[in-house]
Formats: sequence, C-alpha cells, structure tokens
Amino acid sequence: MRLLGLSHVLWWTPLFVWLLPQLMRQRPAGVFGLWLIALSASNLISLAIDYVDVIRYLLGERAPA
Repeated sequence: MRLLGLSHVLWWTPLFVWLLPQLMRQRPAGVFGLWLIALSASNLISLAIDYVDVIRYLLGERAPA
C-alpha cells in the first residue's frame, strides 16, 4: 500500500513546484486566496506523507501500513 503515494509524488510535485511561485507572484486575496493557501498547505502535507511512504517502500518495507 505504500507505493500508492508514487502517483502523488510524480504528479503533484511538479504541480506544487509550479503553483507556489505563481501564488507568491500574484498573491490572490479574499476567500479565494485563503482557499489556495489551504489547498497548498494540505497538498504539501500530503506530499510529505507520500514521500515518506514511497521512500520506505523503496528501502524494502513491503508490509502494509
């Protein structure tokens, strides 16, 4: 089950790398800006968990979480 995070690592990492500078440059305001910040924070937390899971899988831990 740890390998399921691989799709997030492969697809969300480039999206996050692209999205973060866009947010910093445009600085959206209001409710939409708050939503984008919350979205980015939750994606960053999710990516951190997925990176840990994928690394653990690659290091040989194959047992279910």
